[in-house]
Amino acid sequence: MRGLLFFLVACPFVGKGDLEDRLDADGDSFPMGTDVGEDCDDTNPDIHPMAEEICDGIDNDCNPDTVDGGMSYPFYRDADGDGFGDPGAVQTACDASLVGSGWVEAELATDCDDTDGDIHPEAAEVCGDGVDQNCDTSHGDCDLAGSFSLEGADAILTAEAAWPENSPNRLGMFFLASTWRSLGM
Repeated sequence: MRGLLFFLVACPFVGKGDLEDRLDADGDSFPMGTDVGEDCDDTNPDIHPMAEEICDGIDNDCNPDTVDGGMSYPFYRDADGDGFGDPGAVQTACDASLVGSGWVEAELATDCDDTDGDIHPEAAEVCGDGVDQNCDTSHGDCDLAGSFSLEGADAILTAEAAWPENSPNRLGMFFLASTWRSLGM
């Protein structure tokens, strides 16, 4: 009876709420609110103060200063979906899957117009339109080279043409080589 009396005297100091706070609901040996270390998610046994921090966007070790193990890399927004990102729109994360779709890694952050999917570093340049399709800052200045022929003509002139580098328009065109062939008509 004497032991029972001691127990009854000690019980009033531990309230029902205190006892519930000290229970380990997820079984990871880290109850909520103890001196051992607070379990910041007592519904998940993989999250506790001694857990290894991994790249998953979750605070695994209950230390908000080390979420994702301190790993952080830049990802760049690709708003037009051409596979190249805007160097001015950056978000950091430890893995691309955490930032979602529409983001690219740093080496692809070279889009000069992320509102137009036809403009990016691998786009074909359109000569003379004043638009820089391939992000090389040339704005459509092109050299023409190739063979040209007229079908159904009495003769065929095949030539290579080029523009002088400093020519702002097509008036400066000259032929590099040409061949004239009569069709005998």
